[in-house]
Amino acid sequence: MTIRSFLLLGLCASLSLVGTTVAADPSVGIPRAGNAKFYRLHSEFLKRAGEGRVGVLFLGDSITEQWANVPSLWESAWGQYDPANFGIGGDRTEYIIWRIEEHELDNISPAAVVLLAGTNNTAENSAAEISAAMRKMVALIQEKLPDTKILLLAIFPRGPRVQGNGVVDPWELRMAKINEINADLATLDDGDRVRFLDLGPAFQNEDGTIPDRIMPDQLHLSEAGYEIWIEQMSPLLAEMVGDYEATHQGRAVNLSTRARLGADQDTVVAGLVVRGGRKDFLIRAVGPTLSNFGVTDSHPDPRMVIRDEHNEIVATNDRWDSNLSTSSSQVGAFPLNPGSNDALARVTLDPGAYTVEVTGPAGTTGNVLVECYELP
Repeated sequence: MTIRSFLLLGLCASLSLVGTTVAADPSVGIPRAGNAKFYRLHSEFLKRAGEGRVGVLFLGDSITEQWANVPSLWESAWGQYDPANFGIGGDRTEYIIWRIEEHELDNISPAAVVLLAGTNNTAENSAAEISAAMRKMVALIQEKLPDTKILLLAIFPRGPRVQGNGVVDPWELRMAKINEINADLATLDDGDRVRFLDLGPAFQNEDGTIPDRIMPDQLHLSEAGYEIWIEQMSPLLAEMVGDYEATHQGRAVNLSTRARLGADQDTVVAGLVVRGGRKDFLIRAVGPTLSNFGVTDSHPDPRMVIRDEHNEIVATNDRWDSNLSTSSSQVGAFPLNPGSNDALARVTLDPGAYTVEVTGPAGTTGNVLVECYELP
């Protein structure tokens, strides 16, 4: 070999190294530097976690995020579970791991987490690397949420497409990795705490192609695609969360409002929405007993009417029955004074919207506390 040839080969090798991009370890959590949307949604997720109960958490990338494009399907399919969507478009496994490590799961205790991730890593990372990242994600969720079940979804299939930068997507190479990853993820299914579900065949024709009506861009789902997701996943999710509606939906709630009744306001109105199945409630309009807690201007005789969304009267009460004192203790409510004029009703309500209207005899004024408890 001549010196000139050696130098030329050396130059080519140097150029080759300069053009090579070393993929990040997908198991090491990192944020998406410079991506404002990522940080904004992360902040929103932290806020959502602190706002109230999450029964089922959807965690993933754009395919999860785009449930927002079909809100009526989302609500009708998952609304009964108090769902939350923690999906961010473009997220890779390392970004989702960072989000978990940065406290997105810290203040919630869902019955189940639906996890879908990994497809955005398939261009650069190996199947083994992505599988390891997914396994780490499952382990982190179990560490953060030891009482939560995980519904691990197989990475969805992809088809031929042109990427946003105009480059033809190497979809066949990606699919080879996806198939290998999914085979590995399936082994995590223990029949209890972690369940694996492959929706891929439901999205594909018999020859493996994906109809445009399901994935118009051969990656993201259309409304028809989300309908398939619902149809295929609903039975297993329902099995995993069990009687969530009965044990969580509205359980241990104390919906209350306190206001002054009379003079400028002759009616106090409180609203209540029941979701899921039929439920038993204890509803109270407390006046006289408030004096036990230092309220010097309590209403002497509140009267309560409960109406449904059609304005039909469901129940009324103007003096509570001492036989219902056990119901108050069941939900941890403070006891009412024996023989007082406080109002109390135990009712069974079907799903729907209700109002609780509290009035008093003419000329009476004072503070009233309206409370609603779901009974166990």
